[in-house]
Amino acid sequence: MKKSILILVGLLVNLSFCLAQSQNKVSGHVTDSLTQEPVEFVNVVLLNADSAFVCGAVTDSVGYFELSSKNFVKDNNYIIQVTHVYYDRKMVSFYHRDQTEMLIKLVPNTTSLDEVVVTGIKTKVRNRLNFTYSFTDQMKDKVRLTSRLLENIPTVFVDCNSTIRIKGSSNILILKNGIELTDNSLVDQIQPASVKSVEIMYNIPSQYANQNYTAIMNIITEREQGYSLMVDNKTAVDASMNDTKVNIGYGTEKNSFYLFYKQYYRNLKMKTEDRIFDKEGTLLSEDLYTTFPRKECDNEFFYGYTYQPNSNFQIGVDGYLSLYRERFQNAYENQNTSFSVLKEAFNTQNYKGYASYKDDKNHLKFEVSFNKKTIDDNDAYLADETMIKQNEKQEIYGLKLDYNRKIDESTILYSGVKYSYNKTKGFFNNNYSDIADRYHCNNMFAYAELMKSLGENWKVDAGVSFQNYHRSFADGTRVKKTDLFPKFNISYTWDNSNLALGYSSYLNDPSIWQMIPFIKKESPNISTKGNPYLKPQRNGTLSLEYSYSKGNFYLASSAYYKQVNNQVVSNLLTDSKNATLEFINIKKVQDYGMDFTLSCNITKWWSVSFYADVFSRRIPTNCFYNTNMCSYMAQMQSNWHLSSRLTAIVQYTYNSKELQYNGYSKSHDSNIGMVNYTLNDYLDLYVVFIQPFGNLKSYTRIHQGTQYVDMKDKIYAQKVMLCLTFNLSKGKEQKERKIYENESKKY
Repeated sequence: MKKSILILVGLLVNLSFCLAQSQNKVSGHVTDSLTQEPVEFVNVVLLNADSAFVCGAVTDSVGYFELSSKNFVKDNNYIIQVTHVYYDRKMVSFYHRDQTEMLIKLVPNTTSLDEVVVTGIKTKVRNRLNFTYSFTDQMKDKVRLTSRLLENIPTVFVDCNSTIRIKGSSNILILKNGIELTDNSLVDQIQPASVKSVEIMYNIPSQYANQNYTAIMNIITEREQGYSLMVDNKTAVDASMNDTKVNIGYGTEKNSFYLFYKQYYRNLKMKTEDRIFDKEGTLLSEDLYTTFPRKECDNEFFYGYTYQPNSNFQIGVDGYLSLYRERFQNAYENQNTSFSVLKEAFNTQNYKGYASYKDDKNHLKFEVSFNKKTIDDNDAYLADETMIKQNEKQEIYGLKLDYNRKIDESTILYSGVKYSYNKTKGFFNNNYSDIADRYHCNNMFAYAELMKSLGENWKVDAGVSFQNYHRSFADGTRVKKTDLFPKFNISYTWDNSNLALGYSSYLNDPSIWQMIPFIKKESPNISTKGNPYLKPQRNGTLSLEYSYSKGNFYLASSAYYKQVNNQVVSNLLTDSKNATLEFINIKKVQDYGMDFTLSCNITKWWSVSFYADVFSRRIPTNCFYNTNMCSYMAQMQSNWHLSSRLTAIVQYTYNSKELQYNGYSKSHDSNIGMVNYTLNDYLDLYVVFIQPFGNLKSYTRIHQGTQYVDMKDKIYAQKVMLCLTFNLSKGKEQKERKIYENESKKY
């Protein structure tokens, strides 16, 4: 009871006594003496030498506090009193003239206490280049899956397939405690209750500059002991769609193990229209056909083990197996006979072993990996008159070493090196010839990056990365390239606002299918062709972002300029009534744009998140009649907490046309609605409505000197899915909770 009163008193300390005057303040961090992890929601009180109150504060999600007051006199002795319900109280004496930056380590207490939960809202940590979000216990108790918890973060959206998008892109990397997840779907292997905070990086660190990521998410968790079982299933009423996830986890003080299974099944119908026109718009040829069944199924198995003998060191292994199968049967419109049957099988195996050491100043990570993929195509076109067989066997060996060094309290150095070797052998041809194509690639990557705080408000981050690759083919073709990728970010923070200027660059390699120079028929009159001389795309982005965060309200806007060199595009080659799309590099593509993010609570039970991106794309060497086009996309999500057990969600995404090298394209829109009912502490039942406003449609136009091709797809994906999520965890004995509402929304 005494400690419950103590935490309430700490929360009611009036922060208005603390005035931000740089000459009259002291700041610092509070960490756990055993784990060295930051401790949030710690009550920090400043007392004078006579134990009279001066001012107080509460640490944020990285353990940072700041104390300042008009009554804070220089050259005086003071006492800092630090209290937290799970730690022993600590008193620190200091002389103000000699010490203004402090590190306080708390010792966990062993007294058995009832758990006290303070409800509140997510908070954005101040003075950070990257944004860190924390969650209350109340927020974590309301969800069964971590992917649903992440929806509370502005700019993060999760679709009906649990695909996570940040600012409209799914090309993101997700880490767990700094270790890369084998697949982004493994976020649901993490128990929501174990999530301490989530860090979002919009400015890509140098160590990932050779990968096509638009954002990085690092999920910080606390170690849980015991076992857990999670089952999540979504099944369409007509049995045409099914998503299933099952996770089994077990953890002790030093060991943890997980086994995760995921199934993705679709049996849909698609209509395609391919038309070739001359320059005046006269129809030259037309293909109208239906793909039914459009069937694909992927069974994925993830497993891993981690050994952590102490808080500083851990080793682990991760494994992955995927068995993907697809079968597309195409028939001309108004005909019952098929003109093609397309069959494809992917078998993929990934293995990774890693070790990590971390202390107060150093963080060292080592990783070794092996990936193996086998692809088998057996396609029949035009009633068995044309047979196409493509087989690929790919092996990738990788090594990675990362080292971070905390030089002082304001400076951190990041460095590392990666090496990978890709060996591919395949039959990429239109017959059953025994002549195999071979492809080899050596890739060396290294980086160095320095992050430094300049005073209380400024932070600077600068780095450079280096990449060298060498591709070779069996016919003697060789492609070599060396690239340097600079990056920087300058951040200034005041009150609840943050202003950041940054530049980042990265490389995006073409796929093996875009490089192998064989002709693959996509429809009776349209084929595709690869090009072994393709160069990787070099991407660079310069941006200026302002963000404001207070309570449940988050607002951000950024202006940016993007340039892509050697972008891989499709070039149209036409011959009478046939067309071939050949992959080529173009010199330069430029985007000028602005995005906007808003997240807020309309009422206590209604929250809204909105993201929009408007940009003008310019391709100076465009052979299409347009060299500029304005495009936009928007995402909206609305959550209604109708009761403690009933929640409704509507999510809508819209994409406009985008300029291509020789035409334009419009990608699918995405729309879902969901009603969720919490049956008990373990089970959620819900209904999902997919594409409630229409089916998936895409449209592409590609031009050539005297002709152009229109390609349209429509996938019948309007579905109603019945779903359930079961989550059972058994660990240390749960303690009774006493919940105190924090109406002021301050910690």
